[in-house]
Amino acid sequence: MSSAVLAARSRYRLRSAHSRLQQERAMQAAALISGRTLRCAFCHTEVLVCVDCDRGQRYCSAECRKQVRLASQRRASRIYQSSRAGRCHHARRQQRLRARQRIRQQEQEQEQELIAKNSDSSGPSQEAHADDLLPPRLNVRPAALPKTTSTWHCHWCARPVASVVRRNWLIHATREPICDP
Repeated sequence: MSSAVLAARSRYRLRSAHSRLQQERAMQAAALISGRTLRCAFCHTEVLVCVDCDRGQRYCSAECRKQVRLASQRRASRIYQSSRAGRCHHARRQQRLRARQRIRQQEQEQEQELIAKNSDSSGPSQEAHADDLLPPRLNVRPAALPKTTSTWHCHWCARPVASVVRRNWLIHATREPICDP
């Protein structure tokens, strides 16, 4: 064989080995997707979010989101109830509540009078014991701790995430300029 053919074969082998190495690296990189770390605005816990789960979240869980929402609603209620309209609405609601309570109390008194007239004192006692009032005790075991691995995982879907992560959102390129020249 000529030296040109041998040289071509060796270049081909080198290129194919290099391309196989590139393919393997690409597959490894595809297995580990990029992610973003976020610090929860409520509990200040830092969590990792993969690209697929990242929707611009500010909270680490639904519980934190719920707590912030309740605090916001309480603040709005306090502001409303300190206004004149809120105080009037509150007073009317309390009047309706007291009227319902008076009616319920009268009905209960009438029922107790009927029970007292119709009851037979020779029957067994209906007193409740303290043990009967307590709820049953549940044997709850603490959840097992998850196994730790060297790779990072998404907080929501638990997929492996690349070790290089962002601290802010992805900025997608736009076709239009941001500001007019």
